[in-house]
Amino acid sequence: MTPRPLREREAAVALGVSIHTLRRERQRGRIGFVLIASRPCYLDRHLQAYLDARDVKPCDVVTAPARLATSGYLNAPTPPSGAALGSTAPADRRAAHRLALTILQPPASPSPDGSRCTGTAPRSSRGTC
Repeated sequence: MTPRPLREREAAVALGVSIHTLRRERQRGRIGFVLIASRPCYLDRHLQAYLDARDVKPCDVVTAPARLATSGYLNAPTPPSGAALGSTAPADRRAAHRLALTILQPPASPSPDGSRCTGTAPRSSRGTC
């Protein structure tokens, strides 16, 4: 007895996916099919091969605790970032504060001559840039 080919809808239901997912998988070459009257149909062996290819094996038992790159261990607290409190000298703090005020202060005028023009082109007689 020959196996009964499944249409896309029937195959999608059998796999538990949408028709669109089944079509994408077929177009990407991840699932086999046969063409019957220029329509893709799926045999039981195609569906079984697709499922077997996506079978995920269980992980081996881990003897050591999992480690993270940032802190070393999964449940360890994350180390603080930046400088510790009190590690900056007082003179450096004042200099850093003055520098921050200088950087964050808005400019007195957009251009050196006080005009709204900021480019190197000469100003026109109308006062526009």
